[in-house]
Amino acid sequence: MPIGSVFGRMRTCTDILPWRIEGDVSAIVGDTSISDGDRPATYADATLILPLCVGKLRALWCHP
Repeated sequence: MPIGSVFGRMRTCTDILPWRIEGDVSAIVGDTSISDGDRPATYADATLILPLCVGKLRALWCHP
């Protein structure tokens, strides 16, 4: 299953993101906050890394 399909299905998921995964996502996106701070981060919030994943995959396919 393509990673884009997984992220696409998670866009509306309001389940709370485990703190370990939130830490991993935060490490990937750098200074960008994955939640608004008023509530815990959700799986839907974590889908903001999709464009980064797509860009990396394109780079791999275009420049092996």
